[in-house]
Amino acid sequence: MILHDCHSFSIMIRAAISDPGVVVIPEMFIEDELKSGQLITPFGNPIRSLCGYFLITTAIIMQLQKVKSFNSWIDTIQDLTD
Repeated sequence: MILHDCHSFSIMIRAAISDPGVVVIPEMFIEDELKSGQLITPFGNPIRSLCGYFLITTAIIMQLQKVKSFNSWIDTIQDLTD
């Protein structure tokens, strides 16, 4: 599912905070949550893209194997585009 408007980003942010999930979202929509520690960038630096998206989740969720696998996949995609 691809969501593009601000309202949809707001829903995605709330879901990442309250639900065990990971979202890819522009940094400008999560600056406050990153500063407060509600959300983190679990895999280090932001993922480079023309849109400037971050992969974000909670500290607990980043320990899940499926999230680690997702990160590996993202790294592979990023390596192909560098």
